[in-house]
Amino acid sequence: MFLMIIGGIGLMTLAFFIYKNPDNDWIRWANRIPSNKEQSDYDLSKIRFRAIIGGILAFILVLMGLTVFF
Repeated sequence: MFLMIIGGIGLMTLAFFIYKNPDNDWIRWANRIPSNKEQSDYDLSKIRFRAIIGGILAFILVLMGLTVFF
């Protein structure tokens, strides 16, 4: 259960980083977007929305790990 907490914290950190920087080079690489193509606001908002969903799921993972201790 300790690994669930650590993994959830790591995923929340990653989701926060993606939310703050949706136009990052490694995010472009993962989504197979060329570096010379400019992303629209709609594309960046989709990436941010996915980061919010991932952060919520990571928070639920942390809560599931904490239930063992209470």
